[in-house]
Amino acid sequence: MGDGAIAHAREKLDAKGLDAVVVNDISRGDIGFEVDENEVTIVAGEGNGTSARACTHVPRASKTHVAEAVLDAVESLRGGR
Repeated sequence: MGDGAIAHAREKLDAKGLDAVVVNDISRGDIGFEVDENEVTIVAGEGNGTSARACTHVPRASKTHVAEAVLDAVESLRGGR
């Protein structure tokens, strides 16, 4: 996943006022569509009104594991609610 993808995700996070963006490299044939595994990076705001960003890389794993990591990030952003 190139630096450009993460930079674009950060721009989108700010421009759209999002809490998080999941970056998925669709150019790779060994992850994503029509295979059982994926690999993503979750770009999230710190949740305190600052422009600081946290990136969490979820290495290649089953789509179930990747989905659980995304849900964990959402729960963390929501303060464990």
